[in-house]
Amino acid sequence: MVFGLTALAVVAYSGLSLLFKALASRTRPAQMVYASSVIATICGLIYFIASGESWSWPAAILAFLAGVTFYFATIARAKALEHSPASLVFAISNLDLVVAGVIILLLPAAWNMLQIGSVTINLPSQAGNPTLGNLLACVLTAVAVLIGAQVKGSEKLSNATYVCLGLLVVSSFAAVTYARNFGAQIGLLMFVDFAAGVIPGLHLTPQVRRHEWGWGAVVGLITFGGFVAMMHAQAMSDAATLPFVLLAINLKTPITAIIAVPLFREQLTARKIIAISLATLALFIWQI
Repeated sequence: MVFGLTALAVVAYSGLSLLFKALASRTRPAQMVYASSVIATICGLIYFIASGESWSWPAAILAFLAGVTFYFATIARAKALEHSPASLVFAISNLDLVVAGVIILLLPAAWNMLQIGSVTINLPSQAGNPTLGNLLACVLTAVAVLIGAQVKGSEKLSNATYVCLGLLVVSSFAAVTYARNFGAQIGLLMFVDFAAGVIPGLHLTPQVRRHEWGWGAVVGLITFGGFVAMMHAQAMSDAATLPFVLLAINLKTPITAIIAVPLFREQLTARKIIAISLATLALFIWQI
């Protein structure tokens, strides 16, 4: 069951990556992402009500922070895909987990908790406890980003890619903190996370065209399905299987690259291959 859900999540997220690139020239980034957020929010609300979960303001705030930054990151990534190769955009932007992990390692040990009213939030501080794998993944990430920035011509990465990465780092940190404190409240995370993308985009409602609603519905349903599969796969994993689940989910980076190159007729250059390979290796090492 766990590995079936993991496979479903990998297929969903790899498919989304390719779909975003295919839609880059057919839809407007902000409008399409907003439409998909509306559909995913409706699904999340139904799931949350059906789950019968309780909620709290600290959990809702963390879920909102993770969702709103992910929403704007998705818009930035959609803009990046208009002019940059999908394989490289996703290889670099998917490094958010490593960058967020490095920040967690740098947090002072004294910052390991935050008091909000009567609720104590345990921050994922691991100050002073980096492993050799952590350090190697950090170096590989830096090199991958630097080499990716050196790709020239029509394959050059747009600045929107780095904006996307920065926003995803914040989203990942909030999501990791949520999982550390409210890991059992999956329904609340699914609803608030997606709703956080609807609120700042409400003004776009009359601007969304019919075909953008259609494609947004497809993207929203796949996003929700992939998110459900990923969250339940992690929740059902034990200490022995969780590392394999996380490693498998990171397969979306090489899968996207392998399919995107022939599908979108991307150029194969040494720098691009090295950057994608190092980014993928950094993700795998970080999860080991």
